[in-house]
Amino acid sequence: MYSFKKSCEILDNQLVKFSNVGPAAIQLGKGGISKLCKILSNPQQDFASLHIAGTNGKGTVATILYTLALNAGHFAGLFTSPYLLDFRECIRIGDDVIPEEMVCRFVSSYEREISSGQYSRFEVLTAMAFWAFREAGCSLAIVECGLGGKDDSTNILFPELSIVTNIGMDHANILGNSLEDIAIQKAGICKPEIPLLLGSDQKDLLPIFKEIAQKNQSPLFLKNQLVNMQKEEGLHHIEMLARNRKFKEVHIREDNPFFLDNLQTALAAASLLPNYFPCEKKTYSIWYATMQMQLSEAGLNGRWQLISEQPRVIFDGAHNPASWLLCTKALQQLEFQKLILVFAQTDAKDPSSFFKALTRYETTVICTSFTSLRVADPKDLARIASSFGLNVQRIPDPTEAYSQACLAADSQTLVLCTGSLYLIRELLKNI
Repeated sequence: MYSFKKSCEILDNQLVKFSNVGPAAIQLGKGGISKLCKILSNPQQDFASLHIAGTNGKGTVATILYTLALNAGHFAGLFTSPYLLDFRECIRIGDDVIPEEMVCRFVSSYEREISSGQYSRFEVLTAMAFWAFREAGCSLAIVECGLGGKDDSTNILFPELSIVTNIGMDHANILGNSLEDIAIQKAGICKPEIPLLLGSDQKDLLPIFKEIAQKNQSPLFLKNQLVNMQKEEGLHHIEMLARNRKFKEVHIREDNPFFLDNLQTALAAASLLPNYFPCEKKTYSIWYATMQMQLSEAGLNGRWQLISEQPRVIFDGAHNPASWLLCTKALQQLEFQKLILVFAQTDAKDPSSFFKALTRYETTVICTSFTSLRVADPKDLARIASSFGLNVQRIPDPTEAYSQACLAADSQTLVLCTGSLYLIRELLKNI
């Protein structure tokens, strides 16, 4: 059997990374993954699953449900992407990442397929996850779509529940040039007679989901119909409408301003699955008490993550207009006098709306880079930021950009590093 180092070399050398070449690394459609999983004796058929698509929030919803499943006593699996420091973060079994031994066994057993050139990196990682869940004996797996939904490799699952968190403009060159086109792609995870949960409040897109659900004879649920969340004097009152349960004075940490919306979607999903998520009050109290700790352990770093208090530094992997809008809303909840933005992104995005929103603050934008063939030129980012009258610096090396931002920050300054999870990955590796 190959060593872990050799196994990683085979994966890295034989499979092209999306982070480097973008769409060229994608193999749309289910033909490749279906063929590969057939060679593996269709492991995706040997465990129950929840399947989650959406432009933003799907990784958080998946991780919350994974945490709830573990606390409900399931030996659960989790598949999310992308990772930050170690690709094994994508595949979690029980309360830890996939063991090195399992990676070695998979690569050693299926090196011919991995090296054949027939499969994308994501298809191989998806197959590895499904294989690992079966080998480990997982009773339930929570699986996040990689890109889109309809043509995503994960869409060979027939889950207990399909979930779409929200719809935003991202990967338009692949998924479509309108929210309606993207919604059709995301809704493509809907399966015949399998319930579909919609976490989005976008009423103009609801007819698309209704039509697709009706064609599949799938019950359609909206999160607000299932879970009501209210806040009084710092405490949350959560009502599980579908289960006729109320939980008062629940302590929920709100370090992440997007967490509550994703929590509502996850709890709505749990409320639809009483066999997997029992609703005893004692159980839910345990979930709430341990949720934030386990979310951190489960690899949600880089999502509005407080890195330092002095200076105050936040890392966030927002990488599209919808998530940048959430960033600007989150900034409005914080107190600071000056903002230093350390920013890098892939070359397919337009950050104009984000930069424009930051003109309300005394903002300095440090345009930087990260290791990828797809990274936007800091010169182009600087030109866009300058057009809005923002103070601009260009420091191509991200670690140096971060260091300079921290040196320039005083007690009234907020340093926000965002634009891409690939930027956050390099900073977490090097600072």
